[in-house]
Amino acid sequence: MKCFYCRDEMEDGYIQVHKQQLSWIPVDEKPSSLVWKTSKNGVKLGKFYLLWGSKTSAFCCKTCKIVLIEF
Repeated sequence: MKCFYCRDEMEDGYIQVHKQQLSWIPVDEKPSSLVWKTSKNGVKLGKFYLLWGSKTSAFCCKTCKIVLIEF
């Protein structure tokens, strides 16, 4: 995948969170107290597995220092 900013090739990889649901949460909302759920208006960014947490594919541009995640 090409970076949207510099047009260099991005590295394929993943982001993993141990024992929690990887999610995006609006700035004015608190995270859920339950580790496998996201907040009311949040977006789950990966599948949650009870033993090893959450993992999702991501692309990294080290030049621009950004990571892109599809959900």
